[in-house]
Amino acid sequence: MKKNNILYLLAFSSLLFSCGEANSSPISEPSNNISSEISSEEIISSEVISSEEISSIPPEIVFEKKVDMTYEFVGDEKDKPGFAQGIISITPTTSKKKSGNYFVFFANDYGVLDNYDELACIPITGEKVTYEVKDSLYIPSEASKLAVFEYSRYYYIENPDITKAVDIIDIPKEKILKLDEPSLTFGVTSDVHMNFENLGFGSHGKWERALEFFAENNSEYVLVTGDMTGDTNLEYEYLYYISCIDESRIPMDNVFESIGNHGNTKSNIKLFNQYTSGKYDIHPYENSPYYHVLIEGKNEARDNMFIFMAQEINGPSDSASYDNFSKEQIDWLEGLLNQYSNTDTNIFLTIHSPFLNYGPGDRHNGDYTRMITFKDSFTQTMRLKGLIETHKDIIIMSGHTHLTYYEGENYSDEYGSSCRMVHVSSGTQTSSYNHGTTLISDTDGRLPNTVDYGSEGYIVNVYDDYIKYTGYNISTNKIIPAACLLIPTHAYGGNYGYKEPEVNPDDNVEIYELLKGNGTLEDPYQISSEYEFKIFTKQFEDSITKTESDMFGYGKYFIQTKDLDMSDVDDYSGTYAAGDLRYTFAGNYNGNGHSIKVNINGKGQVSVFPYTYGVISNLKVEGQIKGTTCAQVVRALHGQLINCIIDVNLIADQVGGIIYSNYGYVYNVYTTGKLNASKIDPISIGHSSTKYHNVFHYRVNGANKVVSSSYGTQSNDLSLIASTFNDTTNSQYNNAINYLNGVKMLEVEVIDGKLVFKN
Repeated sequence: MKKNNILYLLAFSSLLFSCGEANSSPISEPSNNISSEISSEEIISSEVISSEEISSIPPEIVFEKKVDMTYEFVGDEKDKPGFAQGIISITPTTSKKKSGNYFVFFANDYGVLDNYDELACIPITGEKVTYEVKDSLYIPSEASKLAVFEYSRYYYIENPDITKAVDIIDIPKEKILKLDEPSLTFGVTSDVHMNFENLGFGSHGKWERALEFFAENNSEYVLVTGDMTGDTNLEYEYLYYISCIDESRIPMDNVFESIGNHGNTKSNIKLFNQYTSGKYDIHPYENSPYYHVLIEGKNEARDNMFIFMAQEINGPSDSASYDNFSKEQIDWLEGLLNQYSNTDTNIFLTIHSPFLNYGPGDRHNGDYTRMITFKDSFTQTMRLKGLIETHKDIIIMSGHTHLTYYEGENYSDEYGSSCRMVHVSSGTQTSSYNHGTTLISDTDGRLPNTVDYGSEGYIVNVYDDYIKYTGYNISTNKIIPAACLLIPTHAYGGNYGYKEPEVNPDDNVEIYELLKGNGTLEDPYQISSEYEFKIFTKQFEDSITKTESDMFGYGKYFIQTKDLDMSDVDDYSGTYAAGDLRYTFAGNYNGNGHSIKVNINGKGQVSVFPYTYGVISNLKVEGQIKGTTCAQVVRALHGQLINCIIDVNLIADQVGGIIYSNYGYVYNVYTTGKLNASKIDPISIGHSSTKYHNVFHYRVNGANKVVSSSYGTQSNDLSLIASTFNDTTNSQYNNAINYLNGVKMLEVEVIDGKLVFKN
């Protein structure tokens, strides 16, 4: 077993991890679909090309093109090599299929990369479909193409033959990132659960295989992010756990663990320390369950700090119900981060459980609820949240949910608002939503967990400018592209790192000095530019009071004097307004028949307006909003939304239609747009004492199916809607007029198939 000597590791070996090369058989028949760099005619006519050079020339690939596939790179790193974030679009041409799935694979000139599973599985609808390649994913250095296939099932056991592709496109050469040898290589897995041996999952053999896998891939160190055992028979389980390490090629002192939600009572913490403490562990006090390890850089490489936290709870189900950390532990963590953050040190922080609806590890509002929860009453947990939002250069790794990497919930920085967070799957028993909405244990959505199947982990390579996580299905030795992450080492710059947005010096201008007008009904404040609207919305962030008279805009009138296009405005990402951080607006905003166009890729719960206690009227909103939880116009309405036209696409885990939570009054609203989420409502998800009058919607989900709602009327009859909007005899018309406090309600009309405000 490990000895508890405390010292620094002063040096380590520089090792190279190789992902391997694809070895598909060359295809010799020529094709007009994709051209080789050197044509067959050039080869025949040349008198100077040697036979060795000819044999190295890749063949052209013969396939039957049935669809058009495109790959548009997006995001902050869209112009940087290696980063894969983008939108894949597939449009049928000659294909007649209307069911099954499109599978997209990385490929090269010789075929699909044999050691990679698919990049995407996209349901076939018979129409154009799109797929989002998520933030931080990387393009394999050995890939030069994308190939798409049509297949009836949810997965391929063996990768497809490149000649069966229905389209193949080139990956731009400038997007391929070539890296030298890493300065450090380590392996990561989680939830190896020696207690699962008797459940038929073969946890003993899988742990042995994982250690061998890490050694085969040149890992000098191995991290386990918690739950090495169950809650009973711990000594026997720890003995088997460390016996596997002892018989492996990984030194005992080079395996580091965090204590999880199992086996963490006070008496069991003694066993954790007894069987896992090693000579490199640095504890703040003797036998503390939390500690750190410093691996100093070799040959001027960056140092690497590993911090292992402990959930201080009483039972395995307490993660969501209690403050998970003591003041002493958070004080210790804060001290380490203050000392090492923003220095020439990579900081890796392991916490067994991820955070509920924050970061990766499960779908937001998913089935798994036993995660660390942010509540104001959990003082130390909220302190931790503050630290990870302040020290954005750290990388958190957590497990606990067992969610398979194939689900794609493997990375998040909460849209730049927090540090980088990585999900670590289980080494012995994976879980999956299995292409549905219910989390299922004992499967990765492809095959059931058995003694030989159901084990995942990362090989992590550390470079000067990047940290590269390569996610593996250890059972098959296949790389899972959804878990291949490229993270800049420099969170605040670096060569390709995250950069804080530049702040316009004028952004701190006093809003009422900036705008024309006096804020009265007769002379409202005028918003006449995108810059003015951006500064206007920034006031929401400084208005978090629960007293309405103290909220921003209370008693003031604002009027929009022109159409505004906020879709490409620097430092505008809508309005973030979660339940525990209530940005507010209590004024009267009159769109005056003008539009606001948005393209928001925001953080968390995001919309155009926050918690709104005033009136929004005569406004058209159009564009797209993307976030964890979205609404087209208002996060939570406590006031009134009157006479508005909305055409906004929403992409999120949960979308709330026009409004996320409605406690107010809605009159004369028509909304269209596409919805893409697992939980949706065209109008509003949250309702309490709500009033809807003349509310119409015609909205479709990702499968182009119309989404219904018990609130409002589903209709696309614009003439009928316009007539209803303009009807002053409606029993609710006078109530709406009273809410407007003197603002005129504009009439609408139908022009070129669209509902618009009359000039």
